[in-house]
Amino acid sequence: MLFARQAGLRCFSFAERACGFCGVGILLYLCRVEKRCKKLKILDFEDTEILSRAVVRPFATVGMFDGVHAGHRCLLEDLCRRAEAAGAETVVVSFLSHPRAVLGTVEGGFGLLQTNERRFERIASCGVDWLLPLAFTRELAMLRASAFMDMLIERVNPQEVLLGYDNRFGRKGDESFDEIIACGGYRGVRVERSEGRVFCEGVEVSSTRIRKALQEGRVDLAAEMLEEPYSIAGKVEEGRKIGRRIGFPTANIRLEGDKLVPKEGVYAVRVRTGGAMYGGVLNLGGKPTVDTEAWSCEVNVFDFSGDLYGMEVEVSFEAYLREQRRFASLEALREQIARDCDEAKRILCKG
Repeated sequence: MLFARQAGLRCFSFAERACGFCGVGILLYLCRVEKRCKKLKILDFEDTEILSRAVVRPFATVGMFDGVHAGHRCLLEDLCRRAEAAGAETVVVSFLSHPRAVLGTVEGGFGLLQTNERRFERIASCGVDWLLPLAFTRELAMLRASAFMDMLIERVNPQEVLLGYDNRFGRKGDESFDEIIACGGYRGVRVERSEGRVFCEGVEVSSTRIRKALQEGRVDLAAEMLEEPYSIAGKVEEGRKIGRRIGFPTANIRLEGDKLVPKEGVYAVRVRTGGAMYGGVLNLGGKPTVDTEAWSCEVNVFDFSGDLYGMEVEVSFEAYLREQRRFASLEALREQIARDCDEAKRILCKG
């Protein structure tokens, strides 16, 4: 493993600062990514000496790539094609924290579309050679575009920097980025925008549009843009067992991480746990029939027998079934859940 062998613990400092992990923790985390992504090699963006030896005049791109959606994948595939034609390798510089979260530009917090681990795996699946995680800080955000390019040239000295149609770097209001794009380069490095753009239902694919779809319950549209179902994960904890009393036991999931939670409601889902996959019905939000205030994420897992308490589960959203509503009795709620399960099974069988 190149990252650990050449760089040692020194190279984990970037992630320690950004994520608060200890060196051993981030080592195990990056080992998992590299184990799944045989070709991908990960290096610390801050280690100029190692980068200068390992990476030679690559084709590079820079961004958050939250979701690694169809538009991102189009850009990364374009980058790989250009690099292959020139006999060069590819480098992706990707931020460890979302700029909007760091800068606090979103009220009420900011939900991510993927964990870093899943994001790096998806980037690797596009055929990228090198991943350089970079801690996004307020100091970095204040750099002019020309200063960021100077830093990029010092680290990896790319032949070309390829950007998405709406991506940019440099502090807000900085005109040097537009000058670089207009000139087609900077200090002998080509800087271009990829012409590839992806549309879905007449709308250009973007992380913002995917967030909007999820907040509207359009998990089908989000999946089409992401090119995979949207998912959330967490650990099962003990609940009030009301579902068990009415014949539909549920696993109450304590959500983990900073991922976006879709619109409240009832969904057809797939549940992955213990290496197996099951169908299910998920209730996301309140429980108006039995508790007007409590918020929960609970799933009835089809054809599962056993104890899920304490286990990690991942839930993938397949379809939005209905809004939450208050029922006159637990019996009326039971009858509706039975209809929800029948509808979910029909949808999941089609998929």
